[in-house]
Amino acid sequence: MKAAVYYETGAPEVLKYEEVAEPELRPGGLLIDVAAIAIQGGDTLNRTGGIMASKPHIVGYQASGVVREAGEGVTGFTKGQHVVATMGFGSHAEVISVPAGSVWAVPNGLSLQEAAGVPIEFGTADDCLFEFGHLRAGETVLIQAGASGVGIAAIQLAKAAGATVLATASSDERLERLKEYGLDHGINYTKVDAAQEVMKYTNNAGVNLVVDSVGGSTLEGSVAMLGYRGRISWVGRAGREERPPEVWPIMQKNASISGVFLGAEMAMNPQRTHPMIDSLLARIAKKELTVVLDKTFPLSDAAGAHAYIESRKAFGRVLLIPWIAAATLVAGMTAGLLWSRWWRLIAAVAATIATVAFIIDTAGYVALSSDTLPNRIWEFAYPAAAAFATARLVVHARRRTADPPLAMFVAGLVLALMGGFDRFDVITNSEVFSALPAVGTRVATVLCLGVGAALTVRFVVFLAQLSTARTPARSLHPESEPV
Repeated sequence: MKAAVYYETGAPEVLKYEEVAEPELRPGGLLIDVAAIAIQGGDTLNRTGGIMASKPHIVGYQASGVVREAGEGVTGFTKGQHVVATMGFGSHAEVISVPAGSVWAVPNGLSLQEAAGVPIEFGTADDCLFEFGHLRAGETVLIQAGASGVGIAAIQLAKAAGATVLATASSDERLERLKEYGLDHGINYTKVDAAQEVMKYTNNAGVNLVVDSVGGSTLEGSVAMLGYRGRISWVGRAGREERPPEVWPIMQKNASISGVFLGAEMAMNPQRTHPMIDSLLARIAKKELTVVLDKTFPLSDAAGAHAYIESRKAFGRVLLIPWIAAATLVAGMTAGLLWSRWWRLIAAVAATIATVAFIIDTAGYVALSSDTLPNRIWEFAYPAAAAFATARLVVHARRRTADPPLAMFVAGLVLALMGGFDRFDVITNSEVFSALPAVGTRVATVLCLGVGAALTVRFVVFLAQLSTARTPARSLHPESEPV
């Protein structure tokens, strides 16, 4: 399998993309084909100077994917099931082997990409706010580094709990974006003194709780923002300051500070943390909470992804994807743009295969669902639309003339949205659970996406050309124009 590895700690450039041995399936564990890797702040810290379990070392705390095989004694998980897992290291790879106790089933309505950014981010935020922060409705909470994965999760959870939410970020643009997730008041720490701004906003009362993932001098500032008997949940040192902060003013306010490390809590109290994360996954699947994904990188460019995170440009989570068929996508776009008879035939065949796969997968999903068939019958609207578009392509592929523009637009749009985009997760999964060959499903899906997108573009171009053709040519001599 392929993995992002390093032989020594250091800058992002130490990461290399190499072939390594696949991990072994252990009793009580699961072997998972990775679909998406959510890079954590701890991943970059460990790469910088953490302990290496081996050489080469595979870093990474969290990934989602598809169960390939369940080990001896494992119940509740089956082959092909969508899951998300946490681990001490090893997520930056195509395959992971993890204990079943560190794995959660991904509920219906939640993509593997979204699920990859849930357990650590939302679990940490939940612990910071409620288990250790004791947040209550009506209180005021400040989230340091509000645009981080944990920060965005904490803003949503605090707002849903009835708190007034303040947050810091490095730009007004980020703070404005955070408002849609529940932020009441944003503080651009590059322009104003954060402590003074908090005191101004709270009429010198200070906040009841601070969630601080930065540490160092920022943590000292968090102490200054606390009200009497306030609390701090200190959850990291993203600021990378080595000196310990001066926290003696905590005594003067009869305040408290709690260190929060979700990994230790998972190990010591799994009976509490596992159902807590299950509940968070369910809330996200119901659209009560949102996983904010910033940017996606191929696993082969793990160094670029780490560098991007350390540039502090990310808003939400950055993902690594083990497999992206860029070349196939380009081929699909080319097929759509050329749209000769032979390309039409190829597109029709690809669309047919993808539609059949779509119908099979939908039927299996409905059959396995706990809901009754009437409640799930709408699931077949997508494959029905894809089948319509495919039929149009098959009919017109046999003709010598090009498709009528409207039919071309409808078929292209449906193929792009239904046959391609809606099934795009099969491209990023290292193993496709389908009745059809995995490679064929991937190629057909990407071709449908590419051809569909290209046909949609062709229709827009056609309208532009039609508009130009209908515009009367103006004379070069204005005096000759009618009044």
